[in-house]
Amino acid sequence: MLATTSQITTGVSFPGRQALLVLEGLRTPVRVRIDQDSDLTSVADIETGVFGAGDTLQAAVEDFRAALQDHLTVLAQQPALSPDLQHQLEFLRSYFPIS
Repeated sequence: MLATTSQITTGVSFPGRQALLVLEGLRTPVRVRIDQDSDLTSVADIETGVFGAGDTLQAAVEDFRAALQDHLTVLAQQPALSPDLQHQLEFLRSYFPIS
């Protein structure tokens, strides 16, 4: 079962569970896995493995958003990619509007 966006934004989470995360500026929701313990929260893109972490869910989501953008930038700058990384690049491009 996926958590809803409202559950994510209100801080209700399901540690180790999947959720659809809607981020401003992205074309589509991102299917993520959220893990929390007493010291750290992590949010990871299930498709690419890109993740963010922080002391709170909000901090982890902000770090995750930056990590998605950074990973897209790095992959897009490479002259050649393995098939797996090419797939990640195409998947990440599907999230972000063409600029």
